[in-house]
Amino acid sequence: MSDMDRTDEVARAKCGAPDSVWWRPYSYEALPGGDILIKGAAWRPKLSGKHKGQPMWPKPLQHHITVVVTKAETEQRRDEYEAETGFCSNCNHKGEVSTGWSRDGGTRWGKCKRCGGTGEAR
Repeated sequence: MSDMDRTDEVARAKCGAPDSVWWRPYSYEALPGGDILIKGAAWRPKLSGKHKGQPMWPKPLQHHITVVVTKAETEQRRDEYEAETGFCSNCNHKGEVSTGWSRDGGTRWGKCKRCGGTGEAR
């Protein structure tokens, strides 16, 4: 799970959107101190055509919600994930993370610094 996934989880919880509601963030703005301003709205999937299943945003945006997710809240969610699963939140229990990419060599992988390559929560 990435930091953005954790941030989105915190935003969904803060705005009170249950899993049954198709609420999705559509705008992110970095604030000083590592906080993030997130704007989101309810959407429904396109039912046919080339973009079937993709979000269709109603106009005007219904259930438009703006929340601020602090760095501390994201870190708390990360710690909860590690306590629940026992997995490193940085590498998702793989022990390695992407360190770069090039057209010729593809993705470069290196040992996860958070868990020391074990994949276990510290």
